[in-house]
Amino acid sequence: MVGRSGALASAIVLLFLLPLASSTIVATQEAGGFDAEGEWSASVEHDVHPYWWLHWSRDKDANELDDRLEWLLEQPAELQ
Repeated sequence: MVGRSGALASAIVLLFLLPLASSTIVATQEAGGFDAEGEWSASVEHDVHPYWWLHWSRDKDANELDDRLEWLLEQPAELQ
């Protein structure tokens, strides 16, 4: 009985994994968007532009606060 239920459980797991293994859906990170007619058009922007914050921000610890503001808040009250 244990062998039969183990085989059944394995078959069920394989049944659920088979569509995932045979799927050809792949997410792409292509920049662009839909135009007025609903057609996809690729972006003509430079690759850095959509991710400008990652390249030119002053938030090196990635906590969404400007590091200059953090520095100012850490200073004594008489300096502020």
